[in-house]
Amino acid sequence: MAAAEDALPDAQLAFTGDKSFLFAESAMVMAIKDVARAYEWSPEESQELANLVPKDPSGKHDLQVCLGRKPLDKASNTFGTVDVMLKRYDTDPRTKQVLDAALSLEKLGRSLGVHACGVIIAPKPVHQLVPVCVVKSKPSTMFNMTQVEKAGLLKMDFLGLKTMTILKKCVDIVKVSGGPAIDLLTIPLDDPATFRMLGTGRTLGIFQCE
Repeated sequence: MAAAEDALPDAQLAFTGDKSFLFAESAMVMAIKDVARAYEWSPEESQELANLVPKDPSGKHDLQVCLGRKPLDKASNTFGTVDVMLKRYDTDPRTKQVLDAALSLEKLGRSLGVHACGVIIAPKPVHQLVPVCVVKSKPSTMFNMTQVEKAGLLKMDFLGLKTMTILKKCVDIVKVSGGPAIDLLTIPLDDPATFRMLGTGRTLGIFQCE
């Protein structure tokens, strides 16, 4: 804590911790590989076992689901058991040893991280309000974005969008080509034509709309 306070002597700004507390969660594949490496499995063996994990962007297909210990979807009582993995678990002691340990590690903190652009604004030095530390030379809270808001602090995301550069270049190209000088700050925010276009679903490439 001393190091964090030195970095934040009077600071009222800090970066917020990553979305999964201050630590990135250990996903199922990484948990399996980490445990297999600790048990001195070869990289090929650990990768073979990890490859049995279904690719599921939703994150619902965790190790408990793969082993048939809970349903993939509670509402429909749909299971997503991976039969090959379950068979290896039941018949191979080495596989059981690795998967049992991976079950304990899955979703636990694995590595440090900070939000890419989340900044905390506080009425007094941040370390007086919430726990802080230093990650990659940046002062950071030990709370994630939801926790800092519950603590009464303001979190802002300051994004450096390439879109703004593209808009500026478009304005310059129009002017150089003999077109009108466009002032982006005077474009009305309630332009009917714009909303008609959005209403048709033509939002490809539009930030946070596509």
